[in-house]
Amino acid sequence: MKNILVFLLLILFHSQSLSSAQAKGNENNNPVASNQPNSLPGELLVQFRPSATEEDEVRVLSKINGEALEHIRTQPMISEGRGNLVLVHYQPDLPQNAALKSLKDDPAVEFAEPNWVYTHQATANDTYYTNGSLWGMYGETTTPSNAYGSQAGKLGQRAVQEIMMFTSAL
Repeated sequence: MKNILVFLLLILFHSQSLSSAQAKGNENNNPVASNQPNSLPGELLVQFRPSATEEDEVRVLSKINGEALEHIRTQPMISEGRGNLVLVHYQPDLPQNAALKSLKDDPAVEFAEPNWVYTHQATANDTYYTNGSLWGMYGETTTPSNAYGSQAGKLGQRAVQEIMMFTSAL
C-alpha cells in the first residue's frame, strides 16, 4: 500500500513539473541548477552481470583504478536474478568517457553509467498558495512562516524526500 502511495505521489509531482515546464516554455530560470554538474565527478554506477564473480568485479575495477564505495543489493534485484550494482570511485585524472568505455567493453559488465545528480524544478503554480491566500497551509518550514498552520507545505516536502529515498533504493 505504501509503495502505491509513493508511486502516485511520484506521478503527481512529475505531472506538475511537466506542466510548469510547459507553462514556462521549457526555460530554465534557475541559475543555481544550471551551474551544477550533471554527475558526480569520479563516480560511476556499474551493474555487473549475474554470472560475474567477485574476481571479475576486482578485475573490472582495476581497469580504471577504481574502488567500490557501496554495493547496492535490493530484494527485487535478488529475486530478478540481477548481478551486483556497485557505486565506484575512480581516479579523477581519467576522463569519464574513457572509464565508461573501458567498463562497457568488459563482458562481466551489464552497464556502466555516471552517478547522475537528479534535481527537481517543480514549483507551485497555485496562485492562492503562492500569494498567501490559503490560511493555515503554511507551517514553520515554509515561506512565509506560520507557527499555527496545518504544516501542509511540510507534508509536501516530506513526500518528496520519501520519493527520493524510495527511488534511490532501486
